[in-house]
Amino acid sequence: MLHSRSSKVLGSGARLCRSRRAMFVEIDTGESGLIRAVTSNLSRGGLAAIGDNAMQPGDHVLLRFGNGPQRAATVVWRKGRRTGFKFDRELDLPDQLDLNLQQHS
Repeated sequence: MLHSRSSKVLGSGARLCRSRRAMFVEIDTGESGLIRAVTSNLSRGGLAAIGDNAMQPGDHVLLRFGNGPQRAATVVWRKGRRTGFKFDRELDLPDQLDLNLQQHS
């Protein structure tokens, strides 16, 4: 069985935490203000989030997980309440997940 780098770093508990906890993301849309959404899929390159918004593909936003730094991203798709984002720079997932787990412990 293949394991991701985050699974190797955080162990099998990473999969358990993901299934039991929601990871929220704050989206700064600029002129439309701040939106809080739930992540439904997170990877090094981007994420899918669920929440009410009026963003459209091509919109540039700033994303923040917990008290972490803002991350620049671009909306790449939208379907109903689900929105897909591509990060301008890849995330270091083990560091990002560790930060999020520490904040919710």
